[in-house]
Amino acid sequence: MSLETLRAAEEYIDRGFALIPLELKSKMPNFPVLESVYKNRGWKHLEESPASLKDIKSWLSYDPKTNIGIISGRASNLVVIDFDESDTNIDLPTVPEVKTYRGKHLFFSASNVDFSLTKHSLKGEIRGNSHYTFAPPSYHETGYQYHWRVSLNDAPLADWNSFKGHSLITQAFASCRQGRVSTTSYPYISKANNTPISPYCEPSSLGCFTGVLEIVAQWLGIAPRFSDTHSSSFRCILPGHEETRPSANFFRHPVSGLWIYKDHHHDGTCYTLADLRASLAAGRALKLEQKPTCLYWYGRLFADCGIIEPARIAIQTPTCCSEATQRAADGLSLLMGIRALLNPGEPVPFSPSFASIWCGITKKQHQIAMRQLEGWGSIKREGSYKQDNVRTSILWNVC
Repeated sequence: MSLETLRAAEEYIDRGFALIPLELKSKMPNFPVLESVYKNRGWKHLEESPASLKDIKSWLSYDPKTNIGIISGRASNLVVIDFDESDTNIDLPTVPEVKTYRGKHLFFSASNVDFSLTKHSLKGEIRGNSHYTFAPPSYHETGYQYHWRVSLNDAPLADWNSFKGHSLITQAFASCRQGRVSTTSYPYISKANNTPISPYCEPSSLGCFTGVLEIVAQWLGIAPRFSDTHSSSFRCILPGHEETRPSANFFRHPVSGLWIYKDHHHDGTCYTLADLRASLAAGRALKLEQKPTCLYWYGRLFADCGIIEPARIAIQTPTCCSEATQRAADGLSLLMGIRALLNPGEPVPFSPSFASIWCGITKKQHQIAMRQLEGWGSIKREGSYKQDNVRTSILWNVC
C-alpha cells in the first residue's frame, strides 16, 4: 500500500473532495479496483456517495500502485481549470495549483454554481460535473509525477463566482458557450459504406472537434491518445464486445471531418458517436439511419458529457405517477430540451421504438405513459409526420 497516496487521499477527503481510482500511468478509471471494491465497473456513484478512507484503503490493498483523481463539480464543490501549457499569458489569481506534465491545474471553490457545462478549447478546459482530474501523487503515462506547485494549505480556493467574468473565459475558453450550438452542417455517415449521404446541423458538428472527443472519451471511461486523424487503440466498449485486448479506435472521416468509432471485431464496422451512445443505451450495437434520430443521440451524448446544456423544459406529473411514466416524461423533457437548442418551441416525435431505448422502458409502457401524460394535460399533440412510407409518428409538445 502506498502511504504517500493514502495520506494525500486522507487530506482530500477531509476537505470534502470526492475521489476516483485511476490506472497507473493512465487517465482511465481503474476498473479492476472499482469492480473489486464496489462490484461495479462504473464510477458515477462516487459523485453521489464519495469514497471513504476505508474505501481508499481497499483500493490500495487491491492495487497498491493505483492513481487517484479528484471528481470536479458538485461532488467536490470544485471547478478545475486545466491548462495545456504552463505559460498562459493570462493574469490569474493565486490559487491551489498542480503542476502537470504539460501545464497546470487551477482549483476554485464553487458551492453555488451550475456545473452542467465543461468548456473546452485548444488551451485546455474548465471542468465541472461528471469529470475528474489527476491528483498528486499520481503518475502520468510518461512517468512524470503530479505535484502541488501551490498547495491547498498555501493558498485559499478562490470563489468561482467572483472569477467567472474574468478575461480567462473570453480569451482562452470562448469556444464553447452555455446553451448555444453553432449551425455548421456536416454529412451523416451512411450505414452501408461510411460515406456522407445528406447534410444536417448541430449538435453533430461538435463531433468534428478533437477536444470534444477527448471529453466524450473520458465520460466513456477510455483514454486513447489522439493525432489529427486517428486515435490509439483501446478495448471495445460496444455491448457484447467485451474483451481485454485493444480492438477499437477513433478516426476522423476524410470528407465530413466527424470522428468515427471503428470496431475491429467485424471487418472494421464503423459507428458515429450518435450510434455509439444509442448502442450503450440499447445494450446492443446499433446503426442509426434516420437523420433526426441521429441528431438527438448526438445531443444526448454531448449533454451527458456536459458539453452542451439542453433547455430546461418541465413536464408536470402527479405524485401517483408510475416509475415508467416518470421515465417517459423525463426522457421526453430531455428530448424537447435538445431540440429547443436549435428550434425553440417546436414539437418532437417520440415513437415507441425510439422512446423504449431513450428512456429504458418497454413499448407498452411508452404507450401507457403517453396516454397518461396527455390525459393529465402535461403534453399535447401538435401534428404528425411520415416516419417512412408506412408509419406515421405523432409530434408532441409541452402544454
